[in-house]
Amino acid sequence: MRIHLAVSGGSVIGIFDLQSQALIKSWQSDTDTFDILSFTPDGKYLLGGTGLGTILVWNYLSGEVVYTLSRHFDRITSMTFLKD
Repeated sequence: MRIHLAVSGGSVIGIFDLQSQALIKSWQSDTDTFDILSFTPDGKYLLGGTGLGTILVWNYLSGEVVYTLSRHFDRITSMTFLKD
């Protein structure tokens, strides 16, 4: 099983394989810099919280933004998931 790590340097997001330490993919957001990144529990999506209060949800494999949530009133500094 591979373990991946998502890191942000401003508006650029990189995905690394921890075992090989190789950069697997990277992409850049056109919106803002990211304060936090989080994978969904199933590993299919990556969420990024911005300083402008927006959360972007990407399809992890394609890098495509599938949702943009912009109703938060302040900087996004933490995220968690609740299993239904």
